[in-house]
Amino acid sequence: MRPYFSFVIPSKNRARYLRHAIRSCLSQSFTDFEVVVSDNNSTDDTRSCCESFKDDRIVYCNPGVDLSLTDNFENGLKSVNGNYVLFLADDEVYRPQTLAALHGVIEQTSARIVSFGRTARYVWPGADADVCNVLKVAPFTGKTAVIDSESQRRRLITGEAVANLHTDYGYINRALPLSVKTVIQKDIIDRVIARTGRFHHRAPDWSSCLLSLCEVDTLAIYDRHLNMAGMVAESGGPAYAKKGTFDKQTNADLLALNSVPVKAPLFSNVISDSIQYTKTMVSPQCDNLRLDPTLYTYNLLRDLYTWKENGIDIKEMLAEVRGYISDNKVTEHDGFLYHFDTKRRWKPGYIAYLLKKRRQAKSNSQALSTWSRAYDGETYGFHDVDSCMNFYDNLEPDLLGDEQASQMFEKYFPTAKIVENSIEGFNTT
Repeated sequence: MRPYFSFVIPSKNRARYLRHAIRSCLSQSFTDFEVVVSDNNSTDDTRSCCESFKDDRIVYCNPGVDLSLTDNFENGLKSVNGNYVLFLADDEVYRPQTLAALHGVIEQTSARIVSFGRTARYVWPGADADVCNVLKVAPFTGKTAVIDSESQRRRLITGEAVANLHTDYGYINRALPLSVKTVIQKDIIDRVIARTGRFHHRAPDWSSCLLSLCEVDTLAIYDRHLNMAGMVAESGGPAYAKKGTFDKQTNADLLALNSVPVKAPLFSNVISDSIQYTKTMVSPQCDNLRLDPTLYTYNLLRDLYTWKENGIDIKEMLAEVRGYISDNKVTEHDGFLYHFDTKRRWKPGYIAYLLKKRRQAKSNSQALSTWSRAYDGETYGFHDVDSCMNFYDNLEPDLLGDEQASQMFEKYFPTAKIVENSIEGFNTT
């Protein structure tokens, strides 16, 4: 008999994190599931880690050859038997009642895709960050709602989603069915594979997101953080965004950008290229949507500034971005471009830009002061991701019902249909 859920955990040489991820899956209160570990030809004790649990629900698969990051995601899918699939990064953990809550949402909404929050983030000791053993929590409402998929496709393809990755804690992307924060019906995955040859393509989270949205008219959002997202020393994404370096596992072809107008290998451009490349696979379904030059260049400039501050030579990339901005008559970024002008100090336009930013910073500071949620382990008594998750489970009820979170939800999902009698949550007796 098929299990109701299948966890899929792609991993390579990270057994020290993986054991926490597997344990969190096996600790679910809803027990009709399997755990598929897709081991990318690891040379550490990944296999023995899986076998040490002595649980028949663990399905271990190892191709015996090195795979790209994307291919390892696909390899895990080959062993899936469940009706619904959840991916989990090997440095993350799911909360014990995740499956029970998602089962309730599926039964309540008949949704084939449910997106949920994962921005309760644990910074592991040793991570490339200013502080470690810290929990950072983004706003959430606990609401269950049904939204249309077309609006989410538009946000992806126009560039709105990428442009707002860091605005309002990235709340605009809370409903996007990115692999590691989504449960999706296996039949949808099979339909995508039949249509495009595979479920994950370049930048696997983002390609599968758009392909999934093209298979449904609506999806559900459960606005609650169900997994404890991780940040570790080996995390490729954050390191690349800051310093322009990926981990050894990541394929070089991820940086061969062919579907975006600017070829600079910036972090946001890698995501944008994946989305635009995926768009061609679903033609003519999304042919009416176009990449917006203003939204597209917003994060390119901010990525360039980050690299500049970290000592990376951006001269050629900046020239390319400036050329694209000029050709497309984008004027909204004129102020920010002063950051790259060594003679900006006494230019009237720069002074006006600084005054404007100062007013905005004051306004943003007042808005954000109502939500400042960061907790360090030394003060609050947690020392690893497991104890951090237990701390968060006890903390969560105090964070529900926040007014700022409700305002963000209404701002970014104004047409969402709120489901009455929403799932009560985790602290049930």
